Amino acid sequence: MGTILRFVRWIWRRWSDYRGADALLDLLDWKVGIISAIGAVVMLFFGATNQAWSAPGVVLAALIAAACIAVIAVGIRAFFLPPIAPPSLSEPSQVDVANERMPLSDAAAQLYGEVRGTTLAKLNERFARGSNDRLLDYMGTTIVRHTRLRFRRPPSPKLEILPTSELDKIIICNGAKAFRYFGRGALFTDLEVPNADLPRIISEVRQTADLGPGEDA
Repeated sequence: MGTILRFVRWIWRRWSDYRGADALLDLLDWKVGIISAIGAVVMLFFGATNQAWSAPGVVLAALIAAACIAVIAVGIRAFFLPPIAPPSLSEPSQVDVANERMPLSDAAAQLYGEVRGTTLAKLNERFARGSNDRLLDYMGTTIVRHTRLRFRRPPSPKLEILPTSELDKIIICNGAKAFRYFGRGALFTDLEVPNADLPRIISEVRQTADLGPGEDA
């Protein structure tokens, strides 16, 4: 039971780093949908042949079966199937030394390099499906939850700081070079984070990047 609880806590922490509608859709793709539908049909057939089950009970059992199979399928794909070969990321090159800021995309690449091989990195690689940009998006989302994010609202040249209250409303995109709000098409660009914060962020993320038997809450 303790191992299961540690697993659930780890998953919750990791999901909080890159939760969003796009990440949810990545998990619940057409493959999981087909498997869940098959499970629902099997349960419908089983329930229909059981004289003691009412029609609402049969439908409810089929829905529960589909949900359970979807969770199991996602877990198997994320943790047990061979991981997708991680994309090759270029070394970060643009650091604003004078202002002590760096592009979020470069910071995301550095973070990935530091945690590569961990459970967190393997999950992000699987969700990215071989895409450099998607992998940077996930890593960038992790970073902005640990520091201040600066951005510009095109065509304005002014650099602004994103309030922490807005973090759950945005989706990092375009290889961690922009973000948009849920349900809106406008992009906010020139994402930057404090250069001095990166070592601390890497240290904090590495502490929970692996799912180990001794991990505490």
